[in-house]
Amino acid sequence: MLKPVYEEIVRTLSHAVKPDQISMFLGKRLSPRFEGEMGTGFVRRVERMCLRHFMASSGIKIYDKYGRILRIECFTNKVGSFTHYRTVDHRDGTRSFTKAPVCKTIYSLPDLTRIMAACNRRYLEFIGAVDDPTNELRAVQRVSRRVHKNDRSYRGLNLFGEEDLAVMRAISQGQHVGFGFRNKHLRDKLPGRSGAQIGRIIKRLRTHGLIKKVARSFKYYLTALGKRVAATALKLKEMFVIPSLRGHLPTT
Repeated sequence: MLKPVYEEIVRTLSHAVKPDQISMFLGKRLSPRFEGEMGTGFVRRVERMCLRHFMASSGIKIYDKYGRILRIECFTNKVGSFTHYRTVDHRDGTRSFTKAPVCKTIYSLPDLTRIMAACNRRYLEFIGAVDDPTNELRAVQRVSRRVHKNDRSYRGLNLFGEEDLAVMRAISQGQHVGFGFRNKHLRDKLPGRSGAQIGRIIKRLRTHGLIKKVARSFKYYLTALGKRVAATALKLKEMFVIPSLRGHLPTT
């Protein structure tokens, strides 16, 4: 039965999913110039409870069918908000294979299906990262230990410390999860740190197995372990630490 675990899943997602995660699910970069509406909404009906994450005219929703079947759907009212590589006919009569908006025709349905399936897959991966407490505990225990490599020692991460939490918050932003990050991106998110200091932070994260480097580049991505630890760090603070400080959690 889905009902015993579904409410916990919805509660977790309503706290853990931020605007930059929504853009990552949809395969988009969250531009500072974005002026559309974005957020998360919850609707409870007789036959289902629905959680809806939206970015302008597109989004993802998750709901239960009579407490038995879990459904995840990507939706849009503007198919042109998604882009893909296709052959484009230009006004001057030339043609080129380039990245362009999806056309609103029946011939674009196979491409649109593939794009939306990828959105659903990213959302499922996010749910898997935040909803398994066993994996969370193991991941936290692993990265909290000191690591020795090449005659050097790297301290573990303290998810309750503001310094390490700020790092985890920076690397877990949606655009970095979906598109990777570089040293300069972390300098923007961690003001006051020099390039050398950010380099040492990146080295520490790599040694703990939280990020991986793309071959022949200076771009980094979160590993599966990194995604679980980042999700746990945000979940601990926003769902347990802050509510308990405000007196919102029941005491025993």
